[in-house]
Amino acid sequence: MARSTASEHLNVLVSAGLLAEERQGRHRYLRLADPQTAQLVEDLAATVGLPDRPSFAARAARAAGQLAATRTCYDHLAGVLGVSLFDALVDAELINTRNGLALTSSGRVWFADLAGAGALRPCGTRPLVRTCLDWTERRSHLGGSLGAALCHQLLERAWITRTAQHRGVTVTPTGAQALADRLNLDLQALREQPSAVASGTDYVP
Repeated sequence: MARSTASEHLNVLVSAGLLAEERQGRHRYLRLADPQTAQLVEDLAATVGLPDRPSFAARAARAAGQLAATRTCYDHLAGVLGVSLFDALVDAELINTRNGLALTSSGRVWFADLAGAGALRPCGTRPLVRTCLDWTERRSHLGGSLGAALCHQLLERAWITRTAQHRGVTVTPTGAQALADRLNLDLQALREQPSAVASGTDYVP
């Protein structure tokens, strides 16, 4: 695609409110406009399903496996880590899925302890909790403002760290232990993914 054609397409997306742009000198930077747009893109990807996988070189295959295991979906956690966290929250009866989706009273206490009472306050029109169909796992991970707060807290506490790979994250040894203690979460599935769980010393910010 020619650069002029790509720019024209991007301009349409900006004018439609799906992308937001920031200009710095001669450069302009584009991002998804808001969490709702990111949710729309992720939902479309999940609905369409996985494309046929091309042949990967060993390094590319490892990178793809890591991204499927531990990544972010805009501002919340996805992949094996994301769906495992959601399942653990449900198993611990912090989130109730029996009659729709709701945060339980014990869940309110748990999230307030982790992220502060402010995390439980309404955030515009964004729901507090919502499910987001994971496009690689084909199961739900936690979205909404609490999904974002959970991801933010795990990063702040250095329980996960960002990788050089776009949207990729890594669970630190401290994080693996903390999640096991707080949610009885077994990260063995993540350990089976190449480089999904960090080894060696803990991350120090």
